[in-house]
Amino acid sequence: MLYSLNFDRSAARKESAQRKALKALNLDAKSFEARLADAFYVYCSGDRSLLKVVEPKLRALAAERPADILVLDTLGLVLRDTKRYDEALEVFDQLERAPGGVGIGLNEKAWTYRYSQRWREMDETAERAVAANPYLDNLAVRIMSALRWRGDIELAKATLQRMSPDALLEDFGAGVAASVYFTCREPENVLRVLGAFPRDWIESMWSYGPKTLYTGKARQELQRTDAARNDFQRALALIEQRLTEAPNDARLLQLKFQTLVAVGNRAEASRVRRLHQQATGSESLPDPDASIEDRIAVLERQIAGEATDLTAAVLRLQPTYDDLRSHPRFQALLKRMEADPRFSPKAPVTALPAAARVSDSKSIAVLPFANLGADKGDEYLAD
Repeated sequence: MLYSLNFDRSAARKESAQRKALKALNLDAKSFEARLADAFYVYCSGDRSLLKVVEPKLRALAAERPADILVLDTLGLVLRDTKRYDEALEVFDQLERAPGGVGIGLNEKAWTYRYSQRWREMDETAERAVAANPYLDNLAVRIMSALRWRGDIELAKATLQRMSPDALLEDFGAGVAASVYFTCREPENVLRVLGAFPRDWIESMWSYGPKTLYTGKARQELQRTDAARNDFQRALALIEQRLTEAPNDARLLQLKFQTLVAVGNRAEASRVRRLHQQATGSESLPDPDASIEDRIAVLERQIAGEATDLTAAVLRLQPTYDDLRSHPRFQALLKRMEADPRFSPKAPVTALPAAARVSDSKSIAVLPFANLGADKGDEYLAD
């Protein structure tokens, strides 16, 4: 949990974990704890190419101790990171049934439903997770479902109030709080939360980027133009520092693109967009010069695709789309989404096309056991 919340992902921390795992293996290569430490380190190293290597190690450990919470959680995360969502859900079902595992098992299932765009099941599972154990990550997944599926701002705010003040001083809690207040159009509260945050860079499974990028957006919303520009310039300087060491890092290029758009430097933003496309092989960043009609057309294509993170609540609430909401074509798109159960809880499930309908019994089936955050949430503040 500490690793998934990104409390310390420094190179020094990773190197220390590797040394200790290797030392444990050298002392006793057959030790369950030593092998678990080694497998957990490999997973947490962030090298996705090693997931195929670590999976059989975790399966062997799970065969020895089928109710071990850390083994089951890590194995489920490996499966989820490789988009084997149904297999991950089977493991998280077993985690939920393990002694002491109900809260984290429900949490991981809720996030798995989120990553596979099974929003209705995510919402139901998030509610159960909070009832079972209202710890930080369960509150966060409830907020995610409230904002992105239900479109219930009051529920999101009430859930946020259940987080401890200390949690809002950490990267994860601060990112969650800022996203809620941005959605609620409460920039003063964004500034209050991030003003207390003690570091220059927010880095968690929920949000990622220089703090001043987000305070700049809040001050921009308050029409404090000069203060916002100063924040954006500080954000650019921090991003550039990191790009010096990792010039092709897609997340950093995306942050630079967002900051350049915020300051109105569209020409440079377009250049960075091309660099991002070269780094990722996809056109995932929007054209900063796109017309409203073009932007709506992109949304329509996304909705027509096989998988999208968009929901009716996202289009209805997120500030990103404020300048589109008066357009008849956007309104028609939102109306269609509200009537489609894939995108809105308001639509009856019976309206689902037969091929898209998934029964509850299949989605949470408990099968014999045989077998973070996909990274959690980095997207939210970037909406």
